[in-house]
Amino acid sequence: MATNSWRPSWRNGKQPRPDVIPNEVEKPRMANSVKSKDLAQRILFYTQNTDLLVRRLVALSQGEIDGTRPADQVRAIELLLDRVFGKAPAVIDIQGEITHKAINDFSDDELRALVDLRNRIIEGEVTPVDDDQD
Repeated sequence: MATNSWRPSWRNGKQPRPDVIPNEVEKPRMANSVKSKDLAQRILFYTQNTDLLVRRLVALSQGEIDGTRPADQVRAIELLLDRVFGKAPAVIDIQGEITHKAINDFSDDELRALVDLRNRIIEGEVTPVDDDQD
C-alpha cells in the first residue's frame, strides 16, 4: 500500500456511515468476508505486516514495558509459543455414553431429523439446552 492513511474498500466517499445505529439490526446469517478482509488488511497495514505486534509481544514477555505484571509476561510467552508451535491439545471431559454410528445405519427419519436440526442451527432458530433448568 502506497498511502499513509487507511480507507476501507466499502467506503466509497459518497455515502457516509450513519452515526446512529438503529435499535433493531438484522443479525447477519454469515460473516461478511469483504469487511473481514478489509479488517485484516487494515491490521497488516498499521502493524507493518504484524512486525510491530511481534516486537511488542517479545518486549512484553521480557518485561521491557513499564508496568508489566508477571501474568502479562506469561500470557505474552503463551501467545508467542502458540504461534510458533501451535496450541496444545485441549483435554475435554465428556460424561455419558458415546456411540458411533455409521451413516448407513441411520433410518430415513433420523437423517431427515438431522438435516432439519442442521438447518435450524444455521438459521439461528435452535437454542442450547441447559441441564440445570427445570
